[in-house]
Amino acid sequence: MTKQKKQISKKIDLKQSNNVFEDSPWKLYLQVTLFTLGLGLVGFVTHSFFQSFSFWLLNKIEITTTQIGTDFELKMLYIAAYVLVPLMVFAIQKFLKLSKISQKIFVISSIFISGIIFWTIQISSLNDLYQSQLKINTPFPMKYTFALESLFLEFNLLVGFVVGAILAAVLLFRFNKRQTVSGNKKIKK
Repeated sequence: MTKQKKQISKKIDLKQSNNVFEDSPWKLYLQVTLFTLGLGLVGFVTHSFFQSFSFWLLNKIEITTTQIGTDFELKMLYIAAYVLVPLMVFAIQKFLKLSKISQKIFVISSIFISGIIFWTIQISSLNDLYQSQLKINTPFPMKYTFALESLFLEFNLLVGFVVGAILAAVLLFRFNKRQTVSGNKKIKK
């Protein structure tokens, strides 16, 4: 019997030595860092497309820049919005102890959907503002311009991401709380 116990303990030691990195929290930290850098790169590359697509959605609005470095600041804000996504998912995963992949997918999708909703609301409100300004009757034609800094497209995307993360965290917290309460009731019966 003692030989069997020694053999079992050796097998366990061998399994543990092979999976040292797998059980370590550093694997998760490395994944979060790589996803953060990857999404930062995606934000850096796609910012010009985001701006041109946003300007295309703004119906006939002329856009000007009044400050030097505005494009750089907006690009950094856009990149920051994407960099925060894996950090928010990681924080929610740690605090709520999410283990199911479906819950993680729910968090990620709610973050992106909320960001798109906030961005779309800003686009439609700018279009409505422009249409209301066109209704003013003047004896001469007027040209309306909007400052690039006052569009707040990147800021609304960032706010949407944060709101989506908060909503997902609250919903998952309530869902997990219900699951534990219903699980405890089944055990008591």
